[in-house]
This record gives sequence, C-alpha cells and structure tokens, in this order.
Amino acid sequence: MNLVRALMAGAIDYAGVFAPASLPMPDAVKNYARYQTGSDAWALGSFVLPLDRLEEFDSAAAGLGLERKITLSVVLPSPDLDRRRLEAGLAFGYVANAEVLVTEPEQVGEVAALSPPGVTNYFEIPSAGNREDLLAAIAEEGERAKLRTGGTRHGSVPSPLDLARFLFECNRARVPFKATAGLHHAIRGGHPLTNEANAAMELMHGFMNVLLAAALVFEGRNAESVLGMLEETSASAFRFSDRSVQWRGEDIGIETLKLVREQFAISFGSCSFEEPLEELRSLRLI
Repeated sequence: MNLVRALMAGAIDYAGVFAPASLPMPDAVKNYARYQTGSDAWALGSFVLPLDRLEEFDSAAAGLGLERKITLSVVLPSPDLDRRRLEAGLAFGYVANAEVLVTEPEQVGEVAALSPPGVTNYFEIPSAGNREDLLAAIAEEGERAKLRTGGTRHGSVPSPLDLARFLFECNRARVPFKATAGLHHAIRGGHPLTNEANAAMELMHGFMNVLLAAALVFEGRNAESVLGMLEETSASAFRFSDRSVQWRGEDIGIETLKLVREQFAISFGSCSFEEPLEELRSLRLI
C-alpha cells in the first residue's frame, strides 16, 4: 500500500547489537546485509552501533560485499566527542549520524562544534521535565532530538502524556526527532519488556501510534487528538487507503505523511527489523 510505504520508508534503524536482541556483531551485520537486498529494504534505515564497536563492525562486514554500502548511526558514550574515531574512514560503513545523551544545553554546542562535516547529531533528551532549553540549543545548531520510548526495565516506558508533550515541544522548536527502544509493535498494547521467559509485561507504545501522532502535531491538531492517538490500542480504529489514513474522525493524507517523515519524525530504532514488519503484515497493511 502506497500510504504505508510513505509512513514507513526508511523508518527502521536496525539496532540488533543492542538489548533485548543483543546479537553478536557478525550476526547483526549479516542480517543488515540480507535486509538491504530483501523485499523489505524500502523500510530499512541505518545500522546502529556503539562508538567503541566501530572496528568490530568493520571486521564483521569484511567479505560481505558491503563496501561503503551501510549507513551508520553511532551511539556515543558521552558528549566528549572522539572526532578522530568518527573520522577514521571505515571501509564498509558511512557514519551519517551520531547519537548522544545530553543533560545541559552547553553540551549540544560542544558536540556540534566537534562533529565531523556531514554527520547529523541526534541528542537524546529526557522523556519528562523541562526540555525547552535543550530543544532551543538543538534548534540553534540545526540538529535533531532523540527520545527513549521504552526499555528493558519496569518504568522505562514514558507515558503517552509525556510523549505527547515531547512531540509538541519538538514541533514548536522546529526540531526533527527520532525515537528509540520499545517500538517493535505497530499498535500500543501490553507486551513483555524482554525476550526472557516470565518477563514483566508493560503497556508499550506502538510505532504507528507515534508516527501518526507526530503527523497530527505537524498538522496543528489539538492535544486531545494527539494524546488519544498515542493511547489508542485498537487496530480496528484505523482505516487505511492508498491516499489517507482515517482514525476516529481524523484524516491524514499521504502527502502530509511524506512531509512528516522527511522533516519531523525521521526514524525509530529497533533491535529487530523483522518484528515491526511482521506486525504490519498481521494487520494486512503490507
């Protein structure tokens, strides 16, 4: 369906080396190479890995025919940017994005000043509390925000209200964003936090809820509609056609979705590339 492709094109940043998947680097790289040539390649974003595993990635990619064919998103351990390492000129990947947690506005400018040309920085900011100064600093540098929407521990999933506030704040500041963690499922619902037996269950956000809520914010819809979208747990509430998606009286067109994905809701990180697509198949959307 054209509309679903507009919503999901290049949306899934593959983070297979991170929990809960925690795959060995060779397995994750082979998966990514397979996804690049598979029928679902249209939904594939960057390959996400920690800064201190760049050399390990290069070794794992050798012999797979991936020379400069992988776009990397590198997670920094701190705002103390190791520019030399990012500029190392990896043979098998192009570092397009750096992701780093910040707590002070000054850190945003420091990272941006040291970042190599061509690298876009995603600054992870708190899911609750005062974010205005951080977003103002990110906007001033022309960079992007990152929000953690889940995790493997109880209490790591932000509330729909906190997520709605984040979307409105980013939109007011004209700051694009990516989400990360906990977005394996299309629609909000109760799911285990890890892959372990008897893992704790928690209400988790759906990636479709988040992307469509971002579209509502982008179009200037009210807070009640945005919060309702984030809280929606019924797949039957959505009606998809080739030109628009309808939800409880709201109508979002395909052209809006294209703009939202290009300018506002850039991507979401997932330790599984296959699970989100399996969810869409189960809903008969792809």
